[in-house]
This record gives sequence, C-alpha cells and structure tokens, in this order.
Amino acid sequence: MARKPVSPFQLNEISKNFFRAQNIAAERKAAPRGLQPRAITQQDLMNSLGFQHDTFFSGRGSVGLQTYAQYEQALRDSTKHSISFQKRLEILKSVGGDQAVNDEILELLQRENLDLTVLNREAADRIVDSYRGTIVPVQKILDQFGFPSLSLSSENAYRHLARYSLDLFDSVKAGEGIHPQMLSLLRTNFNIKEHATTPSDLSIGRSRLRNPISLKNLAERTKRLKVVDENVVNYLGFNLENIPDEGVLRTVLTYDTETTGLTAQARVRNYAIVKRVERVFKDGTTKLESAPEVVASKHFRSTGMDLAHAFVEGKAQPLSVATMMSEMGLTEEAAKNSPEFQRAMSALEGNGQIALEDLRDMLKMFLGQDDIVGRVDIVEGHNALSFDIDKLSDTIKSLPSYINQDSDLAREVKALQKEYTFKRAGLSNVRDPFFAQDTLDTLKIAMQIDREKISSTVQGVVGGIEGIDENAARLVSEYYASILSIDPEMIVGKKGIESLENILLNTNFLDLLEEQGSGLDEFFNLVSSRGTHTGEVDAFLTSYVSHFVNNGKLHIRRFPTAGFQTGTIDDTALQQLLEKHQGQINLALEQKGFLRGASEKYSNFAAFIRSKMRRSSAVTPVTNVADVQGLSDEAVKFVSENKIGRRLIEIAVSEQEARDLLRS
Repeated sequence: MARKPVSPFQLNEISKNFFRAQNIAAERKAAPRGLQPRAITQQDLMNSLGFQHDTFFSGRGSVGLQTYAQYEQALRDSTKHSISFQKRLEILKSVGGDQAVNDEILELLQRENLDLTVLNREAADRIVDSYRGTIVPVQKILDQFGFPSLSLSSENAYRHLARYSLDLFDSVKAGEGIHPQMLSLLRTNFNIKEHATTPSDLSIGRSRLRNPISLKNLAERTKRLKVVDENVVNYLGFNLENIPDEGVLRTVLTYDTETTGLTAQARVRNYAIVKRVERVFKDGTTKLESAPEVVASKHFRSTGMDLAHAFVEGKAQPLSVATMMSEMGLTEEAAKNSPEFQRAMSALEGNGQIALEDLRDMLKMFLGQDDIVGRVDIVEGHNALSFDIDKLSDTIKSLPSYINQDSDLAREVKALQKEYTFKRAGLSNVRDPFFAQDTLDTLKIAMQIDREKISSTVQGVVGGIEGIDENAARLVSEYYASILSIDPEMIVGKKGIESLENILLNTNFLDLLEEQGSGLDEFFNLVSSRGTHTGEVDAFLTSYVSHFVNNGKLHIRRFPTAGFQTGTIDDTALQQLLEKHQGQINLALEQKGFLRGASEKYSNFAAFIRSKMRRSSAVTPVTNVADVQGLSDEAVKFVSENKIGRRLIEIAVSEQEARDLLRS
C-alpha cells in the first residue's frame, strides 16, 4: 500500500471537512476553518491555553502534573491493573515482599514513557484522555489554532502524518525557555484519518506518552539556551555562571543500544559508549578538548532473534550469531578465537550473570564511578530517553541473576540503577534535569527552527508573485518546509525526519565532520568495516551531532529536488506558477544556506559515508512492511511461492483500518 505523499494542499481540504463536520455537530453556521494560518508562537500558546511557562508544573494539582498523579493512583490501585501486571506483582511480593512491589511501582513512575500496558483498558483510556486534555490538549489546540500544517510522509496508507508549525526561535530569544506545551507539540505526531470528523480521529498514539517529569526536565534545560549570531547554542544546558575566559572542561558520555526489535518484548543485545570532553565557554559555545572515542562496547547473544538466519561467508548462521560477527567485524574463524565474541555468545545463558555484569559496568560509567571514564557531567543518546533507557531497564529486570535477592551482584546493580534513576527522574530534591538527555529533543528544536526559517524564506518569495493569494502562499511555504525536512533517499524508506540517517544525509553534518580533520580514523575504520546501525558507529555519530547542534552549526542543507516528485498540488494554475518561479525560490533557499548550489559536489569522504548509510539498516528478526511495492522481486517471490515464506508472513490490520478498507 503506497504511503501518502507530502501535501499540505490535500491536508487543507481534510481540515476544512473536519471543521465543517464540527460546525454541523455543534449546530453552528461558522465558516469552516482550515490549517493553522501561521506558526504558533509561545505567546500565542500561553494566551490561548492560559498556562504560563513558570506555572504549568508548579504547585500541587498543577495542570502539567495531573496525568502523572492519576497514573500514580492507578498504579497503586490493584483494581486498575492488567492481569499480567497483577501476576507480576504477585511474583515480586512472594520474593521480596511489599518493598519489592513498591520498588516496581516507583520504577514505573520514573520511566521516560508512561507504560499503559500495566493497566486495564478502562484505566489506560482514562490516562490517555487526561494526557489529551492537559499535556497535549487536542480539542483546545484545534479550536484555537486550526489543523497542524506541517504534513509529512506517512507509512499508513489510510492516515496522514502532520505536526504543528511552531516558532521556537522567538521563544529562545525571550530567554525564558520553551513552554512545556510547545515542547509537547514539537514531539507530537498527529495521525489523521482521511475522513476525520472528530478530535479522536487525530491520534497521538498511546505507547510513547512522555512522562510529565521528563517533559519538565526538558523545559528546564531550554532555559539555558542562548542566541549567538542568530544561531541557538548551549542545547546541552551547560551552567554558564562564573565561567572564566578560558572556559571549563565537561565530560559527555554518548551511548547507543541495539535491541532485538521494537516490540514491548524486545531487549538490549548490544550497547556502546563514546566519551568526549568539551571546553565550555561563557557564551554557551564549546570546543572539543578530546575527540569522541569508544570506551565500551558489549554484545549479548539473544536466541530470540534466531527465527531468522543470515548467510555469512556462504554459510547460514543464526541471525544472533551473524549479527554479532558483522557488528564486531569478525570472520567465522576470527570469532572462534575472540574472547570478546565467546563471552557475548554466553552472556545470556544460565541466569544471565555475564550480561548483568556488563550492564552494571554501563551504569557505573553513567554515574562516573568507573576509573577509565572518570567524572561524567552529561549522559546522552539519540532517542535514548524515548526508547533506549526504558529498554535497558526492561533488559536488566528480565535477567534471572537480577531477580536473585541473595546475589551481591544483583544488590549492586539494583543500587546503581536506583541511583541513576533517581538522578534522572526522581523527586525534585535529588533530580538533576541536565544529567540525562536525549539528542532527539535538541534535534527537534534545531530542525524546527530551520523549518520555520525555510517556510518564512519561501513565503517571502511566493507572497510577492502575482496570482498567488496569502493562503496559497502559506500552503506553498509549508510544502517546502515539508519536502526539505527529509532527504529524497529517505522518502521511500521507513525513516522519520529526525531519524539519525535523515539528519546525517539531509544536513551539513558530513561537511562539518570532514572539517574536524584529525580524530576520525577510528570512526572511518568502523564505518568501513561495519556500516551504520551498530552501537559503536551510531554512538560515535550521535556524539558529533550533539557537539555540532550545541554550537548552532547543524542545519538543513541538501541538493534541490527536481520538480514536485514528493507531493501533489491539485491546483494546476498554482503548480504552473510555482514551476515558473521554482528557480527564484531555490535561489532564495540557496542564499540562506538550506540548498546546495547546482554545481556543488559531495567530497569523496561524504560520498563514501553516504553510501554506507544508505546500505545500512537495523537488524531485527521481524520487519513490518508498510508498502509492498518497495519489496524486491526476490522478496515477493519468497513470500508468495516459498512454503517457509508463506508460513512466516502475515497481514495485520486494526479494527478501524478494516472498517476503512471496507468503506473504501
């Protein structure tokens, strides 16, 4: 099923039909609204929704913490638990008494995402409704601002993916940080039904509802953002008070995990940690004092991956074994003689003690209790808070050696995990909002600032063209912000606009990386032998991304897309006008630095890295295919003619999607 194209024009029609249906339902005769008429500013948001930046999370019963309080009440009420969670608590109580149960609930309260799987359906629905009424008040936002206008490509053939366009730059210039609800809108993707008529037809999902405590930490970090020469800096939130002219040194650990999949049952099978030292100056900019270097990399063979196999040197290997050989850069013969590989092969065997030892070492590094790493100021990762950190916790808790109450190792790991969790998401008197960070948060802010600048640039050109009215100019500007958000090579893939691959391919990242000159030998060797989507390489890349973003240097920068291949404009006259003036639009974007010149070429270094990124993908035994047209002829033949292929392939649709299919 083909994915929907990027088209604010089509989304505009859906929005008008939506508001028309809303007017009919309310027996109103108002003219139907459409997409948001302009980017939402922080002042717009506070005026319309009524919550000031500094009061949203303050005081007992504050709006920002209502959902968190309801979630805690549900966790402590056994009548609201799911059957599986009830059984889990019974087992914990039999082993560790009431304290073990309380520790489990406390850990759930400190996860980065609210885990609704532990609640029954009715209780979970109430939490979602509360979230949609406070953190992301969908109905109020629609009433005040209209439909989200930033339309993005969607993997779902029956829904559109959209976000609200936000003016974050003015928020930063004001020096008060970014409002929590602005940050929520920045993170929220709206999956919109083709024939949406009610707010419930704009889904924000259920599995990634951000813990309000995590959102509060992020809002606190944005208070330290600064503007230097029209660029936002200090995304890492370094304390800039009393810094001498020569700056101060701060250590940043960047980590990445590879998991057995994306499901709730997935577990960590590989982690890597990269260390760099930044010299922080009083204006918020930094200089690399020591370049990123890999300080730890551990693998665990997970037989859960072995329902698939891969061919290595002409021989079929279980996927778990083949993956480790590839990610460690080993041949079959070299693997036999590698102590590291043999340790990884047995890491999860028995009670999983080897894996628990390795995960203990990871926590000690995070907390600065490792002699090799030393003091640590910030721990970060790409999508680390939204995904990795919860998966890391799940993996630790799943190991039998961790459940063993009489083990010194288990007690040590529990103490370390508790210390790390409290420092990241505990009560305000022990929590450090600047300690654990997600580069995805900072990238969303940086890229949205760029998208709004792209939109303003295009609107400045198009608004002066005779025959294009103000509304059309706005749609065209959002169209360009949309298509410049993702590299053309990613359009046919499954990667989002803030995926690491898209950031690397669709920005000036490789130009900046090449300018570093020395210190890239380790990285180049890793990419040459293993590609991307391994813990070491991705942690390495993320560390540099973080450094560039913090200094306000990373920006959208790509070659122009010929014609309108990634979108549709139904108005033929408008399309002809745009095609006539596309050169003028491209020139304006080129002058702002968002487009490369037509005569520019990638360097040999950049071309090589790009080719490696395009050919790399995460290794999982199960893959969801949104568009069967993207399958190779060999893959189609395997799933249609081969008995094994027919047995392993399945089609799953939701009840609502089934209704949509029947309706169409």
